[in-house]
Amino acid sequence: MSNKNALVLLADSHYLEHTKVVFYTAVKFGNWKGDCVLLAYEIDDSVSLEWFKERDIKIVSVNRETFDFTSIEKEKFVYFAKLYLFHPFWNNYDKLIYLDTDVIVRKDINPLLKYKDFAAAHDCFQYTLIHQFSPPGKPYKDAFINNHFPRKVLRKISFNTGVMVIQSKKNTIEQYRELINLTNSYGSHSVFYDQGVINLHFIQKRQRIPYVFNDYYASEFHGKGGFIKRKNDRDAVILHIIHPFKPWNENCIYHNEWKSHYQQSLKELRPQAKPIKASLFSIYKVDLISRLRIVEIYTRGSLAKTVGYASWRTGQYFRKALSVFYKNENKS
Repeated sequence: MSNKNALVLLADSHYLEHTKVVFYTAVKFGNWKGDCVLLAYEIDDSVSLEWFKERDIKIVSVNRETFDFTSIEKEKFVYFAKLYLFHPFWNNYDKLIYLDTDVIVRKDINPLLKYKDFAAAHDCFQYTLIHQFSPPGKPYKDAFINNHFPRKVLRKISFNTGVMVIQSKKNTIEQYRELINLTNSYGSHSVFYDQGVINLHFIQKRQRIPYVFNDYYASEFHGKGGFIKRKNDRDAVILHIIHPFKPWNENCIYHNEWKSHYQQSLKELRPQAKPIKASLFSIYKVDLISRLRIVEIYTRGSLAKTVGYASWRTGQYFRKALSVFYKNENKS
């Protein structure tokens, strides 16, 4: 391990090809200079990994025997293999940035390295933790998890594990075992597999990543309507294309962009481009719009409540932006 930080993706043989676009865009447009690592889950020896080796992408292999899972179906092990990111194996790195395979990187991702603790963005629609353990169509009050965690915890806004910053230098075997134990106790009830379990462990101590670093523009309708709305996805740093179609699906609005990157990834050995950094204004603007729309939805479109919240939240954002500006000015 030659660099202080690593970008890690998880894949089995079914998703292996999709990782090429993520690695390619992270290096070319995300200005990533640290190590790149593929966490390969039960990838057969017959599958060629030459593309990764040619690009100095390190390969860490794991399989079913790596994990002491006792209560989840074996075909779902691959999702929970993400927990290996919290193993002391990664102690030689200061930090890991983890990305799902259904993302496209458009701008510099290095600002993610500023976080000092575990960091992740709010889950789409800012669902609470109880949502992670409530089967679709069933009321939250019937969720199994209610009997095991206090209401105060279950009502916290949950986070998405498609983009995470992990303080790998601090990984301990105790923390890893706790995650395995949580999986064995509650993993079978987690609607989104690893996401619910990781939320249980980190929800009270995670730092929030701004929306543009895990941008669900195509998957969330709420940012594109209402009193204040986004007109396009130009501010996105990392596009996370969750539904209704994945980017490799021809019906996805991002398929042409994804396909172009995939074709280029096969040709370019050392991709380079002039990095574009997200401005503080764009980061705060998109965060503000996202929060305002959630408030508007939850207040059923009440103009007075939304405007009142907007005024307060705008003041908070400007105060934070100005403090960052003056702090940087003093440093210079």
